[in-house]
Parts: sequence; structure tokens; C-alpha cells
Amino acid sequence: MTLIEKIKIAVESGNLPTWFTTANIKAWITENSITKSDGSPFAQSTINSELSNRDIGNLPTTNLSMKILKSRVNNNGEKGYCFLE
Repeated sequence: MTLIEKIKIAVESGNLPTWFTTANIKAWITENSITKSDGSPFAQSTINSELSNRDIGNLPTTNLSMKILKSRVNNNGEKGYCFLE
């Protein structure tokens, strides 16, 4: 299962907020020992790039990842993401 699939399940089950930040994802990964399918940890750069590459706000792009997130800057100045409906 990919990281974005794991994030989607966590949002749907209430383990992550509907609007989440990179910090939320990193804390969730640490607190829940979320790993790649081979058991190795996700690199910090993987987390950042996965969210960015999936963001519909990053169009046009040469990246072929399916755009399934939208983003906005929250009141704390952090970029938040949520899944497109």
C-alpha cells in the first residue's frame, strides 16, 4: 500500500484530520509506526514530495502522479491538504 493510500485510510477512519499538514502526517507516521511495505521507514523527503506531487495546485506539471489533493495555507501559515471529493 502506498503512503497516499495509507493517509487516505487514516483520514477516512478519523486518525488524521480532514485537512492535514505535513507535520500531522509526520507525527502520525511516528506515533503509529507507519512504514513502507518492506518495513523500512518513509524518508522525510518522500513525505514532502508525495503531498506536493498529489496536489492539484501543482498544475501544470510534468509529474504524472494523479492529483487527488487540494491545498491551502492555514491560519498558522502552514500548508494544509485534503482529499478531493
